[in-house]
Amino acid sequence: MFDLTKEIKIDHDWQKKYKILRVIVYLTFLLGLTVISFKILFPIKSFDFFFRTAGALKNTVVSPRNQEDAPLSDGKLPKDNNLTFDTSLSGDFSRINVTFVLEKDSESIDKGSVSARKSFQSLFYPEGDPMGFKDGSLVKNSKNYYIISNSKLREFSSLQLVKDLGYDEDSFKEVFSDELKYNKEGDIITSSDIYPDDSLFKVGDDYYQIKNQKLSKFVSRRAFSTQYEPKQAIEKGPEFLENFEISEDFIGFADGTLLSLGLSGFIVSQGKILPINNVTTFESMGFNWDDVISANGEEIGIYEKTKLFTIDQPHPDGVILSDKEMGKLYYVQNGERREFTGPNIINSYLKKDPVLVEEKGLRITNQCELKKKIGFSKKYDCVMPIESMKDIIGNDYQFVLNSDSDIKIKEINIMFKRNATLENLRLALSDIKKKIIINYIGE
Repeated sequence: MFDLTKEIKIDHDWQKKYKILRVIVYLTFLLGLTVISFKILFPIKSFDFFFRTAGALKNTVVSPRNQEDAPLSDGKLPKDNNLTFDTSLSGDFSRINVTFVLEKDSESIDKGSVSARKSFQSLFYPEGDPMGFKDGSLVKNSKNYYIISNSKLREFSSLQLVKDLGYDEDSFKEVFSDELKYNKEGDIITSSDIYPDDSLFKVGDDYYQIKNQKLSKFVSRRAFSTQYEPKQAIEKGPEFLENFEISEDFIGFADGTLLSLGLSGFIVSQGKILPINNVTTFESMGFNWDDVISANGEEIGIYEKTKLFTIDQPHPDGVILSDKEMGKLYYVQNGERREFTGPNIINSYLKKDPVLVEEKGLRITNQCELKKKIGFSKKYDCVMPIESMKDIIGNDYQFVLNSDSDIKIKEINIMFKRNATLENLRLALSDIKKKIIINYIGE
C-alpha cells in the first residue's frame, strides 16, 4: 500500500495551528481522564425524594415517615414532630450533604437539626417477643418429652407413648427449663392414634411433615436439611402414606436460605423466592457466598417469584442477625427483630452463617444543624461528617429531622461524598483491586 501522506505538505501557518490543536486534544483527553478517575476514586452518590410526586420511581430516599411510623407522603411535618427516612448504599464515604427544600407557603425553620446512624434496616426494627423453638423440634427436660406443634409446647404423657408413636428417644434434645417458657403450653399428648402437627416422617428417601392430618412432602432432602436433622423424622414404610391425604404443595427451604440457579441468585422468605438483583446487593446485605445452595429447576419451581430484592430493602423474614459485639442473635420476622434467648433455641433454627451486625450502630449518631441558604428559596442544608460511622457494619443510613416549626417539605436531597485524601485513595485502589480479582480471577 502506498503512503501518500508523505507527499502532503502543510504550510507554516497551518503547521503551527495543527500543533496547537494536537496539544489541545491531548490536554482535553488527559483532563477528561482525570475527571473520570477522580469520580471513580472519590465518588458522589445522591438520593432524592420529591413529595409532589411521592410515588414516582425517581424517588430514591427510602420510606419518609413520621414519629408514629406512618408514611409521610405529603411532606407536612407538624411542629416538634420527627421525620425519619433511610438511604441504602455500599462503599466508604466521608461526609453527607443534607438539603431540604420547603414549599413557598411553608413556615421557615428557625431551629432544625438532622441526625444519622448506620446499620441495617432490619437492625433498626423494633425488638419483638423472644423466639421460641421451631415447629417440629423434639426437646426434653429431665424426664419430660415435648414436641413443638403450631408454635406450642406439647408434652407427651409418657416415654412409652413417645416410643409407641415411633419417635426415637435419642432424637429429643436436652434443653434448659428456662428455654421452654418461650413457647406457650399446648394440650398434653395422650393418644398414639393421632400424630401431633409438625411431626416429621421419612418414607424411603423422601421427607414429610404433617399438618391437620395431611402430609406435605419436602421438595428435596436438601430442603429438609435446611430446617431439620434427619434423626428428627420417624421412619415409615410406603404403606404409611395410604393413611393420609397428600398435599399438592411442597415444603421448600427454610426462610432466609440463599439459592442459585445458573447465574441467578435468590433468597427464600415466606414461601416465596426473591431474586437478588446484583452482587453489590448480595455483599452489602452481609450474605455469605459459602451459604449459597445450588438448586435445581424442581426446587426453584415450587416457589412464587416476587419483585427483585434490592439494596434499599430490609432483610426479608427468616434472616438471622448476629451482633458480634454483644453476642446476641435476632430473627427477622414481620417488621421486628426477635432475640434468641437460649443456645438450644438458636440451634433449632441456625443451619447457616448469620448476618453480622453491630448493635453500636443503634447508639452512635452524628448530627448537623440546618442553616438557610442565601437567596429567596426556602432551602436549608448542613454538612455531616461520618468518618466515625463508616466502619460500622451495615448498608443503611437512617436520618431523623427535628424541626421547631410547622413545615411542608417539597424535596429532600442526600449527597454522600468521599474526601480526596491519600488514605481514601489507597482504600479506593484496594477496593478496585479486590473487585478485579473477584470478577476476573474468581478468588
